Amino acid sequence: MRRLLLVLAALASVLALTALPAAASPSASCVAGYRHSFDGAAGTLTITGSPCAGQSQPVTLVSYTAGDAQFVYDSATGTLTPARRSLTLKVAVPRCSAQVGAFFGAAAPTETTSAALPDGTAVLGLKSGAGARSTGPLAWHTGGAAACAPAPTVTYAMGCDGTFIATLANGADANVTAVFLTGNRRIRLSPGRSTTVKVAKSRTLTVRDSSFTTHVAVWRAPTTCTAAPPVAPPTPQAPVARPTATSPSPSASASASTSSSPAVTYANDTAAYPQIPDHTTGATALAKTGLGTGSIVAILIGLLMIGAGVAAITWLIRMNRGLA
Repeated sequence: MRRLLLVLAALASVLALTALPAAASPSASCVAGYRHSFDGAAGTLTITGSPCAGQSQPVTLVSYTAGDAQFVYDSATGTLTPARRSLTLKVAVPRCSAQVGAFFGAAAPTETTSAALPDGTAVLGLKSGAGARSTGPLAWHTGGAAACAPAPTVTYAMGCDGTFIATLANGADANVTAVFLTGNRRIRLSPGRSTTVKVAKSRTLTVRDSSFTTHVAVWRAPTTCTAAPPVAPPTPQAPVARPTATSPSPSASASASTSSSPAVTYANDTAAYPQIPDHTTGATALAKTGLGTGSIVAILIGLLMIGAGVAAITWLIRMNRGLA
């Protein structure tokens, strides 16, 4: 009997242990709730609440310069956790046509193409959707009468080493801070202010500014860079003295043959150029043959005698044919 009771007790203990996790899992039915206060004109948001165990909830407050489209002006993001149950966020608000909103999430849109609420149902204080989890006023504000007119510019100074510097500026006549987005950076410049961004070698710079203009730049060789200095030609050696018309002495010949100085040919050395043939014709050419006047007369008499001999032979041949 005792053994039976021990077995039943052990079985009951096992069943109780396996049933405990199901009964002690409050997170399975946890629905986090939040409350918030919002002042859009001042750019402030305070939200309280506790996410369920093991969870966290990011919240973002963002301001835009507004008009036919919206461009991000400032933003702030915080995260609620079971250990951090209250959060206050603040952003700068432009002194012109502006919109300010708060929503559940960590990423604020940088620009929109309409005046509609960004992030849809995530805006705090909506009657339905994710934003309805926080009780409080609709966290969306529109204000300011004057149109926003930033005057952003981007100019470049190219270096000779393959790098360049971009100067971001906002004109003094602007009525609002200009915003520049490049990579993961957001740069804000008040009217009349500027800053620089150095771009590394072989890199491309892309900047999007609050006038909805995109600037893309790559390095270009500037005209002010000096070319590499030319290699200086070797210094010419002194010309080797030419031998005179007199025969050198044996000692002089031996000295010349053992000289270690190489022979140098210069552009004005006539020995380096080929001799130009004489193309003169006629009487002038005959005058250059070296024959005297008597030799010429003898040649002419010889030619006349040859002609007379040829004529005599021709006459004898004709006479023989006539006798036959």
